[in-house]
Amino acid sequence: MKKGWMLGFLLMFLTACQLDPKTEELYEKPTSIHVNTDIPSQISSQKEQAFRFLIKENRKPIRASSDVKISVWKYGEADLQTPVKAEWEREGVYTASYIFPEDGLYDIRLDVKTAHQHIMPTKRIAVGQLTEEEKDILQNKQKKEKQTHSHH
Repeated sequence: MKKGWMLGFLLMFLTACQLDPKTEELYEKPTSIHVNTDIPSQISSQKEQAFRFLIKENRKPIRASSDVKISVWKYGEADLQTPVKAEWEREGVYTASYIFPEDGLYDIRLDVKTAHQHIMPTKRIAVGQLTEEEKDILQNKQKKEKQTHSHH
């Protein structure tokens, strides 16, 4: 008799634990932020350079109220980051200007915070004439990026 009650209770318990197929709709969907950078192909030192960033969250341009910051530093000198003011141009589009003090490799980091996510993509760029060592560093980074993106 005890086994019958136990079996009945167990079946009742397992039936109660089944998920409603519509339960998924009750949860928030994960968001994704994507950044497209518009950086000139030829960048010179000692001249003001303009950059444009298109930022989308779930394929829609983010609003101006999002927190967007930009930092620039010479390759290998991350402790000497220079903050650059991000100007809101229109929904999803931010611009910035920067004067690179000298030729070389530089990293530009975009720091984007929305209500749902925080990302900090970094792009390495060449300014002016590069040394052979800097050219190798840039080529190796580009090869790694291509290998990483080829899996998607």
